[in-house]
Amino acid sequence: MRIFLNPACCNGAGYRRFQNIRAELLKKYGSYQVEIIRPTDIGMQLVQALDEGEHLVVAAGGDGTVNLLVEALIKERPVRRNILLGAIGIGSSNDFHKPFKSYRMIRGVPIRLNGRHTVFRDVIDVRYRVNDQWHQRYACINASLGICAEANALFNDHHRLIHALKKVSTDLAIFGAAVIAIFSHQNNTCRLKIEDDQFRTISLTNLGILKSPHFAGCMNYDTPVETADGVLRINLCEGMNRFEVLRLLNGLMHTHFRNFNKTASWTGTRVEITAPHSTAVEMDGEVVYASDVVFTVIPHALRVCT
Repeated sequence: MRIFLNPACCNGAGYRRFQNIRAELLKKYGSYQVEIIRPTDIGMQLVQALDEGEHLVVAAGGDGTVNLLVEALIKERPVRRNILLGAIGIGSSNDFHKPFKSYRMIRGVPIRLNGRHTVFRDVIDVRYRVNDQWHQRYACINASLGICAEANALFNDHHRLIHALKKVSTDLAIFGAAVIAIFSHQNNTCRLKIEDDQFRTISLTNLGILKSPHFAGCMNYDTPVETADGVLRINLCEGMNRFEVLRLLNGLMHTHFRNFNKTASWTGTRVEITAPHSTAVEMDGEVVYASDVVFTVIPHALRVCT
């Protein structure tokens, strides 16, 4: 087992959390090797680990750390079919591990390290255009445009208020970023296309592309979402004002999305959206800026430990 550790996750607290469970990991799972992640070299680090015979690779960090490893694994997928992905949740939100289960906890840290019982997991393929050049990334939890992506950008950046709130509570910092995003957001007139339908014009408040109902700490969708059914859950909020978004935010904190006014939900395997200018696009908590985005699904792309 090769553990790829992100010591900077959760504002630096993740490293201490990992140190607190190292002995119990050794006792329960046997010997393992820890390697500090170098984000720009993670592909090379993964290839070296696989060449040395590792078949279980573990992301020790938050959802962004899982995303880094997923990105590297997908690129190796065509030639290496027997890789298992594990995870140790020492990050801020740890949506990859939800719903949390007591038998998957060590001292309050969620883990997915049971290599004897694995499940398949779909991956969202995200292609986006920046300055007339197309790029490709992946997400295994969810992706978004609009307020959710803008809130993630605030949470990730060195915003003074959000940084102070993180020292008090991660959930409070997430909520603070969401509120700031709501009051600074302007609905964008975009074109949206699902599957082979015609493009239609929308006033975009938020678009969620989901492989999990969990996102942003304590928020949850109540629309059906499966991690390995080969389709995307598409949740749209359109033309909302700030009061309506605040009501929806409260609803999502209580697992309520369906039947809100100005929302819609579908399933599909391909979503295209075109924005009038560069806008935030979020993938498993990581944010890029693009004007055109295409989401598709890669069925059963990963084998994940339970």
